[in-house]
Amino acid sequence: MIRETHIDRNINRLLAHFGSRLVGRPPATASELASLGELAGPLPRDLSHFFTTTNGLRLELAVPWPYAHLWSINEMRSLTELSAGPTMPEGFLPIAGGESERDWIVLQPGAVHGAIVRCDPWAGPVGLVASCFETYFDGWTSFAVKNFDRQGRRRAEGPAMAFGGAGRHDPELHRLRSHPDAQALVGELRMSVACGADFE
Repeated sequence: MIRETHIDRNINRLLAHFGSRLVGRPPATASELASLGELAGPLPRDLSHFFTTTNGLRLELAVPWPYAHLWSINEMRSLTELSAGPTMPEGFLPIAGGESERDWIVLQPGAVHGAIVRCDPWAGPVGLVASCFETYFDGWTSFAVKNFDRQGRRRAEGPAMAFGGAGRHDPELHRLRSHPDAQALVGELRMSVACGADFE
């Protein structure tokens, strides 16, 4: 019997709801994964699993949503290598977001390795939004299905929707936020943003 993985379950849920509006890339190759690891550091297992299932996902929605695109390896590399203005330190990879505020996977060693931090290197805010990519993808999937109908339209009018990350899908997140390593990391990012410093 073939066991459905956690990543597969979320992709199947998205396909069942959005159909052809969910656009996925072919799985990443071993050389693509190796090149990303060389750029930023060892990849968490759940992120590697995502890339060997699909090298990036995009929802083609009828209305703009800055998090509608989970970036591919090549997009991550381009955004990391070619970004203009303030940049993030080494060991952070962008996974989703808009022109400035983005969600970043922490690849620095330690207790926060593999967690997702939301940061706008230009002006803030900064904070942990998921303890790992797996729970982030859970939250992303649930948010998309809940807030957009099958035609990619918003289910309700009102103020702009705020995607908060993993949320209730991540029981480990609260504990991680209180870990000294996480508090130090977020504190350093906040200090750099407040000072307007380029991280590099």
